[in-house]
Amino acid sequence: MKELLIILMSLSLLATMMAIKTKLISNLNNTFFYSITVLVYLLTRIIFTIILFTVFDRQGPGDLLDVFYPQALSVKQGSLVYNDFYSSYSILFPYLLSVPLYLWDHALSIAIFFVIIEFAVLIVSLKYILPEFDIKSKEFVWFFVFCPINVVFTVYYIQDEIIISLFLVLAFILIIRKKRLGATIVLILGFFFTKLIVIYFFIPLLFVEDKKYLFLFIIGLIIPNFVLYVFGINIFIPLQEGTSQAVGPNIWTLLEYIGIIADNKIVYSILLIITGGLIGMQLKIQKMKNKFEVNHILNFILLYSLIFMSFSKKSFSFYFLIVIVFFIIFMLTYFEDKKASTDQSILNHNISIAAIFLFLSSITYIFQIILSHQISINFISLLSYTILLLSFLIQIRLIYMLYVDTMQKSRMQN
Repeated sequence: MKELLIILMSLSLLATMMAIKTKLISNLNNTFFYSITVLVYLLTRIIFTIILFTVFDRQGPGDLLDVFYPQALSVKQGSLVYNDFYSSYSILFPYLLSVPLYLWDHALSIAIFFVIIEFAVLIVSLKYILPEFDIKSKEFVWFFVFCPINVVFTVYYIQDEIIISLFLVLAFILIIRKKRLGATIVLILGFFFTKLIVIYFFIPLLFVEDKKYLFLFIIGLIIPNFVLYVFGINIFIPLQEGTSQAVGPNIWTLLEYIGIIADNKIVYSILLIITGGLIGMQLKIQKMKNKFEVNHILNFILLYSLIFMSFSKKSFSFYFLIVIVFFIIFMLTYFEDKKASTDQSILNHNISIAAIFLFLSSITYIFQIILSHQISINFISLLSYTILLLSFLIQIRLIYMLYVDTMQKSRMQN
């Protein structure tokens, strides 16, 4: 199954890039284009999901059968999160997952619910975010539908990061429309409906312009949790999740494979220092600018996410699903900007680097699972080392590209 999945991912990415680079999509009439994309979306999302759970009697991997469905069923039956059962997610997450169970009490209903959320991410991005950028809607839709990240982690692994993606997209839309109060409320709800890790991905939106909304966000987290704690809910349960083992295409994972295990204090200190520097850079640029720049916010969203995935000890490949909309826009924006000079944008000719990263970040998780069961050095383990290393190096390359591009744009505007 894994081998077939890797082949399908390769073909999907190849089809996407070929269609965009050859301008094939632009030449298709609307009726034919949307007929193809709707058909592909139905096949790769709904039909594929149903086949996995019926024909192949899917039992894993992923958290659907071991975590999502049992927790959703528990709250549906009246159990209390944290007190009656353990959960590493925020307190409202199981209640959100229980919604589809009222229509159909089956684990497959949650999988389809995730697909519906992914579709909502596509629609709201297409309608409210794309008009802010000089890219074609057909290319965005095509990339989103065929993107290996979406298919693998939303359908095959049933990852909840697509829910975080929806909250991030909604908050971004409200921010670019100057509705900061609404954006802050969405970010607060995003925290309570997903998991603690979302705070890091929300940072670039929390430090936009007026800082009173950052204070409101903090208060919005503290007060509800304080009330829950007073009433006997152990809100610290999610902090007990996990082990110290490094996971994902990051420097700590690579070091562990050669026998070097970094202390968690060192890891968190490095991540905090880098993040602090990034916050300082964001605040400095925003102070220099005379107006709100949507491109700067997009760059910072990607910078924070890539830095987290590179230097956090647990940076699962599927975390990239959180920012997939912004990454696709980033690629297509600079791919379309053919007439700009190198001084105006250093990213014009790096579409291939970004596309390779999309593919590598999709298969890294699969190969890391394979690698974890390897005892001796063989072809698969060497391939796993290579993929992890390439994915990490490309992450660093993209961080550098985004940093230089952001700084160049800020200087040009001043």
